[in-house]
Amino acid sequence: GAVIPGCRFLYLLGRREDGRVFFYADSESINSVDEAPAGQIYGEVPSNVLNSFDTGTESTAEPVVDGQGIWIISAVPIIDQKTGKVIAVFCMYSDGKNWIWYSVRAAIVPVLITLLLIVIIVAGMWILSRRAVAVNSREQIKILNERFTMATESARIGVWDLDTVRDILVWDDRMYSLYGINRDDFSGTCDAWEKGLHPDDLKRAKEELKQALRGEKDFDTEFRVLWPDGVVRYIK
Repeated sequence: GAVIPGCRFLYLLGRREDGRVFFYADSESINSVDEAPAGQIYGEVPSNVLNSFDTGTESTAEPVVDGQGIWIISAVPIIDQKTGKVIAVFCMYSDGKNWIWYSVRAAIVPVLITLLLIVIIVAGMWILSRRAVAVNSREQIKILNERFTMATESARIGVWDLDTVRDILVWDDRMYSLYGINRDDFSGTCDAWEKGLHPDDLKRAKEELKQALRGEKDFDTEFRVLWPDGVVRYIK
């Protein structure tokens, strides 16, 4: 135990032709209660020890519990270099009380790495899916805008937007054409719109717009506009 920390027993085992395993020697002192004299048959041989005899390979068994504690049994075959046969097996009984902790500690890093990879993969898939949705949304918006533009141009419909808080009126190109003015001549306010109305329709159109802004009715009306060159056009 002092030479190999955690080691309790060292055995050198052999196997007879009838398959029974016996002790060549052990690490216990002579006349010790736990001494296994040379030639003594090993009653309950651990399966990994028998496996080392059969295959000529090293092996370690999971913890074994007996009356003296919890042990990890390691077996190393000793092979005759001339014949290639196993002539003995060297066994070491190590303290297995900390075996579970060692196993868990050894597994922690791989488990954490695996979890991290899973998180990275899931996050990557989520980002890619969101990007795909965003791209699809942009494509759909683009298509809808193109269709809307085609529809309004075909029907000679103007599109406008009014910010009532800041008194900002935004027109599309068709609106300028409908009112017979250039973009540079439009100040972008309600006053600019009112200046384009026919004087006889101005009061009614303004009142209908106010009613629409108050939510009393839709702004579905018809009025005349007066172009700068005197031409009168009807707008609905």
